[in-house]
Amino acid sequence: MNLPIGILVARKELITKLLNKDFTAKTSMKLKILFKEISKYIDVYEEERIKLVKKYGTEIEDNITVPEHSKNWESFVAELNDVADQKVDLIYPDLTEEDLTSSNINISVRDLIDMEVFYVA
Repeated sequence: MNLPIGILVARKELITKLLNKDFTAKTSMKLKILFKEISKYIDVYEEERIKLVKKYGTEIEDNITVPEHSKNWESFVAELNDVADQKVDLIYPDLTEEDLTSSNINISVRDLIDMEVFYVA
């Protein structure tokens, strides 16, 4: 499946939350593989974000940051968006909504909607 890195970054917390649920062994394995697959790209995104903060940021109280209204903010956001927009090919076992709903767990409608990007058609 081909998805922008930004989608993966936005879904990391959700998948981490799902890893702590009691799914069937089959679904748990699918989620584990998916998490490992997206983690590779999230790590690359974070490395690039840190480089951009160092490039465009200023030191404030022993931290380097890019203040939202600084002269470098727009350049920082533009370059970070370029990274987030890059599409990557994910390889993971077929995941369906049924995988997430067949176990006796509570999962919100919002979480099901957010996971749709990973479902196999």
